[in-house]
Amino acid sequence: MMRKEAGLTQAQLAERLGISRTLLSFYETGRAIADWETVKKMSAELSCTVGDLYRNALIDIIQAS
Repeated sequence: MMRKEAGLTQAQLAERLGISRTLLSFYETGRAIADWETVKKMSAELSCTVGDLYRNALIDIIQAS
């Protein structure tokens, strides 16, 4: 998971994105889809492309199933 690889907790990343930790958890588990502005902020905070973000999120969801 990219957030963990970046050394961030859910609370830390959520604060940087201006969202709740619960909402970030929903994004990470595929229970909610982030709006475009949040996706752009998240990719910037994690130093990756939007494509990387979605690719890794899909892999995480598949592995969790």
